[in-house]
Amino acid sequence: MEPIFDKIVVVSGTSGVGLSYVMDKARTLYGDQAAYASYEEYVKEIGKAGIYTAASNLLWTPSSALDVFSRAYNAMVDDLLDQKRAGAEIAFIETHLSYISVHSLIPNPILHRILSLGREATILYYVDDFYHSLLRMALRIREAPNLHIAEGFIIDPLSYLYWRGLDHSLLIMLRAQIPNIETLLVGAKHPEETHSRILQYAGLPTHKARRRFLLAYMSHPISGVRSDFFELYKRGELKSLSEHPFVKRFETFKRKLRRRCSNLILFEPTTVDEIVTPENETTTSYRVTKDNRWPHGREHEYEDLYPVDIFDNERFGPLYGASFATASMLRAKTTSILDYGDEVRAYYISRLLAIVKDQIEVRDYEYVAQSSAVFAYEPIYKSIVTGEANPSRGVRKEINRAESQAKAIYVTSSEETIHKVADQTAGLFGERVTPIKLSDPSDPEELIQILREGRLC
Repeated sequence: MEPIFDKIVVVSGTSGVGLSYVMDKARTLYGDQAAYASYEEYVKEIGKAGIYTAASNLLWTPSSALDVFSRAYNAMVDDLLDQKRAGAEIAFIETHLSYISVHSLIPNPILHRILSLGREATILYYVDDFYHSLLRMALRIREAPNLHIAEGFIIDPLSYLYWRGLDHSLLIMLRAQIPNIETLLVGAKHPEETHSRILQYAGLPTHKARRRFLLAYMSHPISGVRSDFFELYKRGELKSLSEHPFVKRFETFKRKLRRRCSNLILFEPTTVDEIVTPENETTTSYRVTKDNRWPHGREHEYEDLYPVDIFDNERFGPLYGASFATASMLRAKTTSILDYGDEVRAYYISRLLAIVKDQIEVRDYEYVAQSSAVFAYEPIYKSIVTGEANPSRGVRKEINRAESQAKAIYVTSSEETIHKVADQTAGLFGERVTPIKLSDPSDPEELIQILREGRLC
């Protein structure tokens, strides 16, 4: 089949990420200039069942299930053609890259056909903190418990992370194997202006998009800042991570940078913040509050989602199967993690954190790969607890990765630590990195001047 559009944008992510926010923003930005479709809505309508049931049928009755998925695709294409005839120039299509059903992960069997609808395609894959995605799913299940029971849907944090990991692998393979495909991984908690710019970028032909926008990754110390916060929190000197002096000046720096560079798309690693804090001092709890999370640009939309305790039966029970034990669940010998003892729970959390840390590193490297430039902010972090100034291991690894991919690298540092950047990072950050001294650590003016000289801002 010949492509219908010159450009399609596939909006994807696991359940619970909140893709409706992205699709609504696309409609606001493009109006009738674009066509819109949610593929899973066609699957549910034609299959007369929920998407998890339809995905499960791909395993148990593949021929009939594939027929449903194909008919859904054809119905979606008919609607897209109608919108094109009405004047739409590009298309935004919401779909999953893969599905989860009970204990199985299943790739979307029609994805290659969806991607073929455009001569070029950009996949925007959105990621949110796993606990917030799961919480949204649990709240949705409480609103429609009968559907949940009928589908026998079971998921827990580990299963969710495996699902997200499969999606990331699919992104990499699609980009490597299919011509004219671009993939961008995006944290859902990025500020609104970043989401708007990404959608504007995605709607352009790739060569025009790269000329108009600068995609950059913001590398900065994280672990050292957290360690200071934990200590100051115990002392009662800080109530929230957002009060930390480094965090306050860094967040101000980013806001000013985004505002003054209207063509900048800035990828921020802390928009996904899943490392559990030692607030509870145990290995059998995983509880996050707004105060121990890194601040982000959509905080007001998450106010009602804190605190989050993934072992809270009242909020998460329906998702894990604790409150809706059905015959199908019993046959699958499913036990809710909420029923685990402390020993098993401690092991579960250790596995969870190991996968979270691996996914953080992979995701940050993906941010570097999809960017044209890397901004490293204060690679020498001076602890406000010990007074010691040491190179950030994470920043060092990200800059090394960026240099191996021939990215533009800009290292900004305050006057207090600028001399240490050259002395202490010799052989660590690469020979081509030139430090930029900031007269005010909360103001990116010196960096912006250099970007403007290169016509990048």
